[in-house]
Amino acid sequence: GFCLNRIFSFLCSAMSIPLFALTVLFICTPNTVNSIVFPLRKHSPILPLPTSETEAASDPLTTTGSSYSIAINVGSPPARLQLLFDTGSADLGISSSNCSYCGRPDGGYNVSLSQTAAFVGCHNRTVSCPSCSADGYCQYTAAFVDGSHFTTQVVTDLATLGNNQPFPVIFGDIFTANRKWHRVYPHFDGIMGVGLQALSRIKARPVFHEYTSTYNLPYLFSIHVNGDGEGGVVSVGEKLATQAGTDSTADVQPGNFYDVHVASISARGTSLGPAYRALLDSGTSILKLPKAAFAQFKETVFGIRNLACNSSRSACHYLFKGECTRPIPWSLFPSIELRIGSSSNPPVYIHPHAYIRSELCYKGYYSLFVRGTSGANILGAPFFIGNVVTFQPGERKVSFGTPST
Repeated sequence: GFCLNRIFSFLCSAMSIPLFALTVLFICTPNTVNSIVFPLRKHSPILPLPTSETEAASDPLTTTGSSYSIAINVGSPPARLQLLFDTGSADLGISSSNCSYCGRPDGGYNVSLSQTAAFVGCHNRTVSCPSCSADGYCQYTAAFVDGSHFTTQVVTDLATLGNNQPFPVIFGDIFTANRKWHRVYPHFDGIMGVGLQALSRIKARPVFHEYTSTYNLPYLFSIHVNGDGEGGVVSVGEKLATQAGTDSTADVQPGNFYDVHVASISARGTSLGPAYRALLDSGTSILKLPKAAFAQFKETVFGIRNLACNSSRSACHYLFKGECTRPIPWSLFPSIELRIGSSSNPPVYIHPHAYIRSELCYKGYYSLFVRGTSGANILGAPFFIGNVVTFQPGERKVSFGTPST
């Protein structure tokens, strides 16, 4: 059975007060808590269509991809929150309902309304505190590569996922954020980072680690985004089913991220370049390939290496002049084939629905969810479309497969 005194012990530890200081009703249940499966929700950027061919070829905003959120309840009584689901970070950051640019106007979390909430002190042993407020509570700031950032005060409270079984969480209550955060992530009440614990700014255990530890489940989670990209599911504590013969496993490369070795990349039977290292990051809305691989991809798929647009604008990496018509003739485009971990592993596919934006086809311009980079190579949200990706953070392994029908 499971006793709630384990949860209250955690809360008391985080609040730096003795357990006997709380009057607690210890409730035990013989029921076994099983793994849970709950939905991912798609969020598309709110962007106007271009008004001219010049604008279509030069506006980088037209190439912003979709992101996915996960729902969680936090507090007592619970606040229902939609959080950006991110394998590229490890902290739980929740927007305060009192912050103007921190999240959805009608969303957020109010720490003063939760009967089980408490601020975490600077000298608490459960976290590594980067900075302290004037009144002695732990704070941290999160900054992202897109220029957005926010600042939080660290809080402990109870949370529930899809099955309403409570578990303790330590998170950042976002009390200030820049306008870029609000502009890029207007749909969300914050961010749920499920990356490796070493990434955490306060060295707290990520949400899924806390949940599986509380209920004695295997620490793993599986992600699948539907083939049309419109939504998906996450399973915590149990791997999603895959078709026989499609599974492959790769070690997470040394470091703090879910980096994997891409042993080969090809399209239409043509190699797009040598092996490389890539970050699995569901919080990034596009794919970033090595520059040489992207150039070969354009030549192999579209028959040209350079784009006919203003090279000073970043959109030249994304938009492609071609005979774009709607509906898009998907059968004309190949899947990108990756072999991850080893060249002998079964292939993992990135299908055309994942790398071509179907809702934008203006005066012959395709909009691509893929670009070349000389920086970090990223397998972003489009990579998860049509695939099952299972993370085992404790073993530092990731597996891939085709979902069973």
